[in-house]
Amino acid sequence: MNLTSHLLDLMLKASNLSRWQFIQDFSIPPLISIPRLPSSLLPVFGLLYVLIFGLAVVGNGAVLVILCRRKALESPSTFFICSLALSDLLISIVCVPATLLQHFFTNWLAGDFLCKLIPFLQVTAISTSMLTMTCIAVERFQGILYPLHVRNSYFLCHAFKMLVTVWIVALAIAAPMWFVQKVEVKYDFLFDVHHTCCLEVWPNQQQRRVYTTCLCVLVFLAPLATMAILYWKIMRELWGNHKVHDIMFQTLPGSEINKITRRKKRAIRMMATVVLLFAACWAPFHLVSLLLDYGNKQLLVSFLPATFVNLPIFFSGNKKPTCYSFVCQAAAVLPEQINIFSLQILFFFYPFFLLHLL
Repeated sequence: MNLTSHLLDLMLKASNLSRWQFIQDFSIPPLISIPRLPSSLLPVFGLLYVLIFGLAVVGNGAVLVILCRRKALESPSTFFICSLALSDLLISIVCVPATLLQHFFTNWLAGDFLCKLIPFLQVTAISTSMLTMTCIAVERFQGILYPLHVRNSYFLCHAFKMLVTVWIVALAIAAPMWFVQKVEVKYDFLFDVHHTCCLEVWPNQQQRRVYTTCLCVLVFLAPLATMAILYWKIMRELWGNHKVHDIMFQTLPGSEINKITRRKKRAIRMMATVVLLFAACWAPFHLVSLLLDYGNKQLLVSFLPATFVNLPIFFSGNKKPTCYSFVCQAAAVLPEQINIFSLQILFFFYPFFLLHLL
């Protein structure tokens, strides 16, 4: 039986109870459920979000400053890393504060424009980050397996065109957010409370499911499969029975060849780490998104607050600059091509070590 305002009035008159006595005696839950963390956990997660926000902003900002000041943008590899740092910085600035405030305030206070803008920027930044990581994998694959071809045709202009395409595709993926995000005021007549919510309002459930599925495929499954395949081929090349860049190695002394080989194999381990971190941080988010659209929404909302799903995503934004500083060493043939990242590695290692201790 659905409880209506008229039916509630009849039941209150028949029971001769006040509204609050009626709610307490029959243990009636709110008609509009706003999922929130327990109040005891709010300070803990608030502190975690602040730490992640600070590390992500400082870390990704430092990547941009260091690489630009060292004129490293002449290399496609670092050009991609700057785009990745920019998208992760956008995630940190837009996603982390918005998610944090949603747990401290039950009502949306930012108005209709920001209700559309924030989700739009969130999807744009996330899509850009995922697609840029795929571009890095493609560039590393070409740089290691086909170095001569890359030197002749894979120049900065090509990388710039790829990144422009990435950002355009990301904007297209995020475009529906402008049309479905709306501010709505919902009235809980049982508790006599108005809730102002910023939420997705789709014409029908089928369209919502199609968008969620496409989002999962385009910014998670496809990039994950591409990176896994390309990095596997690189690892097989570097750890196989034949040497990489045999023609180029002939001009180097044996000590330099051994040094470069060790660096490459260490970078390969970081490539595997990138793929594993990518899967571990993003799989919960997309899995829950699919279950919310195809499964029991109320059950998931009750037992799995968004904070537990979003934290790994924000955490991944801190990890990527460190991992990719090692990954880009895999394409280096000469030591001077590797040293460009030494300052970046030193800067990031200590704060991320502290984050592991939390």
